[in-house]
Amino acid sequence: MKIGVISDIHANLPALESVFEAGRVENIKHWYCLGDIVSYYYWPAECIELLREHSVDCIAGNHDRMLCNMYNQNHSSFNDYIKKYGSGIKVALDTLTNDQVDWFCALPEKLNVSIDGYKVLLCNGSPWDLDYYVYPDADNKVRQRMKKTGYDLIFFGHTHYPVLWDDSRVIVVNPGSVGQTRDSKPGACWAIWDTEDNSISLRRETYNYEVVIEACCRYDPDNSYLQNILTRRK
Repeated sequence: MKIGVISDIHANLPALESVFEAGRVENIKHWYCLGDIVSYYYWPAECIELLREHSVDCIAGNHDRMLCNMYNQNHSSFNDYIKKYGSGIKVALDTLTNDQVDWFCALPEKLNVSIDGYKVLLCNGSPWDLDYYVYPDADNKVRQRMKKTGYDLIFFGHTHYPVLWDDSRVIVVNPGSVGQTRDSKPGACWAIWDTEDNSISLRRETYNYEVVIEACCRYDPDNSYLQNILTRRK
C-alpha cells in the first residue's frame, strides 16, 4: 500500500493541489498530514476542505494551535504574529466556518498508528517536544534520541526541510513542506511510504507559485520574505 505523507501546508492551495494530483497518479491509498495547515498564506478554508475531501488523517502543528488560541479569544499576540508571519492568520480568522474551526481545533498533537505491522509515530516537532526543531544537520545525539523511541517509523515536520534517516532498524522522515519549502529548492514537498517493501520516496512537485506571490503582494506587500522564500535558490 502506498501512503502519502504531507506537512506544513500553510494555506498554500496551489501547492497542495499539485501534491494531491501527483498522489492520484501514484495511486496513493491513504494520506497523513503532520500539521501546520494554516498561517503564512491565504487559502485556509480551501485547504481544510481539500484535506477533508481526501480523508486525510491530520495532527496539529504550532501554527494550528496558535490559531485555535486566537479563536478562543486570546488575541494578546495577534499584531506581533501578523508582523512576523503575515496576514494568513487574519484570513483564517475571517473566513473559516464554525464547522471548519471545530474540525481544525479538535486535531490531536500526535498520532500513534499501526499500519501493516509497523508501529508508526506522526508528530510535528519531535517525539519528546512538539515545538522542537530537528534539522537535517542535527547532531548524532538528537538522531539517536529520535530512533530510540520504540517505533519502526517516525514522521515529523516543523522545519520545512526534507529528511530521510534509515538505518534498517528505524526510519525517520520529514517529508518537507508542501507550502513553504526552505531548502532553496522550489516546489511542494511530500513523501510516499510504500508499506510493501517499507521504502520511502521524497517527492517535490512544481506548481504555479506566481499565484501565491500575487496574493502576497495584495495581503502582505511589506513582508517580502513570504514571496521570496517560494523561489529562493542557492
